[in-house]
Amino acid sequence: MDANPLSRWLLANEYPATSLSGEGDANFAQLLSAATLGRLSIDARPDASLGYKSREQVHAVARGEIAMADSFAGTLGEEHQIFALSSLPFVVANLGEARALYQAARAAYEAAFADRNQKLLHATPWPASGLWTRAPVSAAAQIAALTIRT
Repeated sequence: MDANPLSRWLLANEYPATSLSGEGDANFAQLLSAATLGRLSIDARPDASLGYKSREQVHAVARGEIAMADSFAGTLGEEHQIFALSSLPFVVANLGEARALYQAARAAYEAAFADRNQKLLHATPWPASGLWTRAPVSAAAQIAALTIRT
């Protein structure tokens, strides 16, 4: 295997390397390097270390500043309404429903990216939108007492 790849592509991700998407990026980079016998190298950059949050990544790719991005689609809703679909609360209740929603919407996602001269490679399952607590919440007063980040 060639120690110096012929091409090295930057892959931006605003989430940590230990997140599901960060681990997926590292796995993708490893598999692609092996499949191309080292001719193509993906340099996965987590933690927004390239300076791009998800909502900025689609523009950075379009401008050629980075080759690839692993973006949370919910933040791209201003780019195209289809990207906001997966972040709507209470649309799906489990992983099976999330997969069905993705499969139903994939062609629309692909078209939205194609309009920006980009290609959707994969989607990562993400926890459902909603409130996540360590203990059950059964009363409005308990919700009012929560610290909620939005």
